[in-house]
Amino acid sequence: MKRRDFLRNSSFATLPVLLGGMGISAVNKPSFLDYISDDNDKILVLIFMNGGNDGLNTIIPMDQYGVLSQLRPQVILPENQLLEIDNNNGLHPVMSGFKNLYDDQKLGIVQGVAYPDQNRSHFRSTDIWQTASDANVVLDSGWLGRYLEINHPDYPSGYPNPQNPDPLALTIDYSVSETCQGTAANLSLALANENSISSIPESIQGDITDDCYGDELGFVIESIAQLNQYSERVLSVYDAGSNKSNLYDPGSRLAEQLKLVARLIDGGSQTKVYIIHQGGYDTHAQQVLPNQHEVGNHATLLQTLSDAIEAFQDDIDQLGHTERVLGMTYSEFGRRVRSNFSDGTDHGTAAPMFLFGSCVQGGTLGSNPELDTGIDGQAGVEMQYDFRSVYASVLMDWFGLNESEISTVLYKDFQYLPILKNCLLPVEVQEEKLRLRTVELYPNPASSRVNVEVELPKGIYSVTVYSTLGGLVKNVFHRSLEKGEHQFTIDVSDLISGQYVLRMANQNDVITKRFSVFR
Repeated sequence: MKRRDFLRNSSFATLPVLLGGMGISAVNKPSFLDYISDDNDKILVLIFMNGGNDGLNTIIPMDQYGVLSQLRPQVILPENQLLEIDNNNGLHPVMSGFKNLYDDQKLGIVQGVAYPDQNRSHFRSTDIWQTASDANVVLDSGWLGRYLEINHPDYPSGYPNPQNPDPLALTIDYSVSETCQGTAANLSLALANENSISSIPESIQGDITDDCYGDELGFVIESIAQLNQYSERVLSVYDAGSNKSNLYDPGSRLAEQLKLVARLIDGGSQTKVYIIHQGGYDTHAQQVLPNQHEVGNHATLLQTLSDAIEAFQDDIDQLGHTERVLGMTYSEFGRRVRSNFSDGTDHGTAAPMFLFGSCVQGGTLGSNPELDTGIDGQAGVEMQYDFRSVYASVLMDWFGLNESEISTVLYKDFQYLPILKNCLLPVEVQEEKLRLRTVELYPNPASSRVNVEVELPKGIYSVTVYSTLGGLVKNVFHRSLEKGEHQFTIDVSDLISGQYVLRMANQNDVITKRFSVFR
């Protein structure tokens, strides 16, 4: 067995080393990277909302509340209790922490995030988000692991070292994330709890044989020694750090995890990426209480998330690290537009992503989903932004990667999104954006062709058609268009009767429009 295969496949991959409250394990789980130069001290904190968050009951499109109440009567929230954040949207009533951050311009919302040909399996969709692959491609490496391996090609051999005394990335959990999986090893560690710090004994009885078994056993011993070095370092950093916010809920695991991250940051840890998982979002049933929709399982999850992130941001601000730390949430998919008959919602397509921190471009990016009472029962919220464009924009504006590097790590045709501000490395973007939020389609319903009329600024446009399940059904064109009014026709004679979504995107913005085919 090759050493890289042993590291990827052996039980040692999940062997815990208890670190002060946090246990450490090598190989298999957190996201992002430590590929930044020494003069860049930026930190990324990722929170995975595991299970598929119901975006329509998280950010409620108040401009379509009447239609929404007919589509999801089993879970719709009381309109008079929504926390209004702009003229068109309101947050779930329990998310006062997010409302405070939004008002302070420390919370950004990206609407309708997904990927083409959405897979509604938890396992496959999570894998796609971790590896940043196309829906029909299976990758063995995580998108951050691919970059980390380029910048740390010898890892884990020779680590830690004076230039990299801390783990490259940490998952605050019992196992590591596939996001940092490289071809030879996972370039991250897991930190499980904060009750005690101890090490794995490195002694072994007998001689190490000069064969394949002995080689692998020696590698295990070497890896244990490495973990013990990290254990000592994490302990010293933890002891050197502190927390200042009094907003943390001591009964919340998520709050305690974020509190630990803040303390490690304050103690001088050079770890660039932290990942936390919050489970429970697979709300097929009992998402809400039958006669009190503002409470229930989903409300509990969202309040925990909102309160914990507000406390963490307050802590980071008081500790003086406000311009160094960026947070981001993600979930494998959203829920369907229509509620089910179990007071819940089923697997859908797109959902909002949240970014938090002082360097976030506060506000909402993207438009509300277009809803009507005739929407298909299987339909999810349509995709506006590919999740890899969010990743790419963070890599560019937070960590300073250029377009060529991002294309290597992710994919070539990413769309730059203006989601960060001030404390960033300078980034040039087009001044002229796709400002119009409407496009004319006729006839609608259509039988053989759809005519499109739209006024656009100059740019390169990708025009596609999706099913309401998120599947890509037609590439219309990808080409440069001059500024002005444009008309074109889409042949839909090969599409079966049903509902579809037209998507027009340039590098800065996107427009979506629903239409029907009927014969």
